[in-house]
Amino acid sequence: MTGRREQAREFNRYTLTGQWDSLFFALLRERLAQDGLDPEADLELQFKAHLSRGVLLLYQRLKSMADLAEGVAEARISHSPN
Repeated sequence: MTGRREQAREFNRYTLTGQWDSLFFALLRERLAQDGLDPEADLELQFKAHLSRGVLLLYQRLKSMADLAEGVAEARISHSPN
């Protein structure tokens, strides 16, 4: 095989957002409105774009399981109450 073929994968949105789905999408609707975009027309497209940006950032930052563990530790420290 000379090239790698990309395959599209779909998953249920709720699998990612879980019990927080309504909250995340309310926040996204608010942001779209602030940016002058139609929250209903652009919602799914913008969600996919946001998800893609997040995956790309993780791909660039995480090269090993140690990188993942370090990122989790940093997040815990930065989000811990003072």
